[in-house]
Amino acid sequence: MRVTRPALVAAVAAAFTLAACGGSSGVSASDYVHQVCTAVQSYETQLQSQSTQIQSQLQSTVASGNYQAVKTQLTTFFTNIINETSSAKDKINKAGKPKVKNGDKVQSTLTNDFQKLQDSLTQAKTKLQSFDPNSKSFVTNLESLGSQISSAGSSIGSSLESSSALGNGDLDSAANKDATCKKIENSSS
Repeated sequence: MRVTRPALVAAVAAAFTLAACGGSSGVSASDYVHQVCTAVQSYETQLQSQSTQIQSQLQSTVASGNYQAVKTQLTTFFTNIINETSSAKDKINKAGKPKVKNGDKVQSTLTNDFQKLQDSLTQAKTKLQSFDPNSKSFVTNLESLGSQISSAGSSIGSSLESSSALGNGDLDSAANKDATCKKIENSSS
């Protein structure tokens, strides 16, 4: 399972460009984007680490034909990724509402989209737990599950990109000056 870097970058980009109308109380744009980019960078690092670890584990386990062990390893992987997604969502929510037009919508959109991803991962884990590792369809079911997760990550990025058409120069400007945000942008290129 892999949540694509473009989906994560789209999520951050949407926070920087989402806005229409609304209040001005909250945290500065620069503090907000720094906190969000820090949360996303940490999340991305954890995803990469967890993905590398599971790929290594699965290579030897699949080769041995021990599909019960594959199921157990993947269940642990999902648990870890669900926890990391929840942590990222909480950090983004705790970043507060940026002092920009429609700052509350920016905050809630990002938080809600991470919640959707967490829900998709939880559903995938539940589905995985229902698979019989002794069934001939086990591998096919895993492949289908992988496609479903990839689609969920992509659809979140797409929904954020489409809602970002409203634009917000304050967040864009702050993101362009923030070293952590630049690292995320450079790593996705």
